[in-house]
Amino acid sequence: MMKHYFILQSQLIHRHLLASGLPIGLAYLFIPVAFLGVSILVFEKTELAPILYPVLCLTLLIPFSNQRRNEFLQISFGDRRQQLIRIMENLIITIPFVIFLLYQLQWLSTIALIAAATAMAVWQKKYVWRFSFPTPFARHQFEFNAAFRHSFILLISIMAIHVIAITVENFNLGIAALLFILVIMMQHLSHPEPEYYVWNYASTPRLFLLQKSKMVVTNAIILSSPIWASLIIFFPDQILLIITFEAIGIAVLIATLMSKYAAFPYEMSIAQGIALALVISFPPALLVYIPYTYHLSKKRLSNLLR
Repeated sequence: MMKHYFILQSQLIHRHLLASGLPIGLAYLFIPVAFLGVSILVFEKTELAPILYPVLCLTLLIPFSNQRRNEFLQISFGDRRQQLIRIMENLIITIPFVIFLLYQLQWLSTIALIAAATAMAVWQKKYVWRFSFPTPFARHQFEFNAAFRHSFILLISIMAIHVIAITVENFNLGIAALLFILVIMMQHLSHPEPEYYVWNYASTPRLFLLQKSKMVVTNAIILSSPIWASLIIFFPDQILLIITFEAIGIAVLIATLMSKYAAFPYEMSIAQGIALALVISFPPALLVYIPYTYHLSKKRLSNLLR
């Protein structure tokens, strides 16, 4: 049955390529050429490529983790097979990135990417706490409260890694911790809420999106503040680079938010995930991507908000 599922998925990908309007042979050629071009570009343009490259891969995995899809797989195959399918899907997408990392002799990044991709597939259960501990986001919308509570253990682990980075004076490891916080926030922001959550807002699509963007900026700064603040304290000579990463990270979160509402009330598509990953690999493209998806989001929300 699992074999039939993967055959069906390959057929769906084939149909999407046909729908793109490109000759199918050219479409299959374009994907590996584009992947190789982006990979080479990332490693040629920045010394932080061993950190940024795995993050790009993890961005592509986000659309595969949406709740409705996992519920469908769980109903169709059961818990054990659903988890196995998700691990196989993530590893299949990760393989080209792993091969390129091995070509670049980035052994640590390779191990970290495989571990993170597997964790994203396995980390699906929502644990029920017997108490509700306070969060820094209690007065704001639900997104960051959910991210903080559902990923609390993971966030603590990332903070532990960051403490190690400060202790051994490894700036790159500290930036990696900052980027992993970004991936966690992206994953939670990418999932659409029920329609009535949006309908309850007595505002226009424009005001709604601006309010959500303000929430993202404020809460992202708060959630990542232990990392960027300590990096500035212990690596003051790298302050410009730290601020740049934080600013780009917040812009990526806003792009994720706009992508979500551009597809609302449905989940972000795989094509949107690929587009987002390509934009992250070339941050100046965010200046075009965010206004474009903002325009699409206003159209999508016009039926719910007036």
